[in-house]
Amino acid sequence: MSEIQASSTELTSQYIAQITGDLERNTKEQERIGAEVDALQEQLRTLQHDHTEPLPT
Repeated sequence: MSEIQASSTELTSQYIAQITGDLERNTKEQERIGAEVDALQEQLRTLQHDHTEPLPT
């Protein structure tokens, strides 16, 4: 294998590793944000329910 081909193969491997890491971090971030959104939606439902409940007389 020529030096150029070896260098190209190494760069390709580094690029693949970088992309794989980026995708894994992105997936974890999506999961984290999704859980946060779920918690916020539950808080919103609770507040909306509290807001619509009649006051005790």
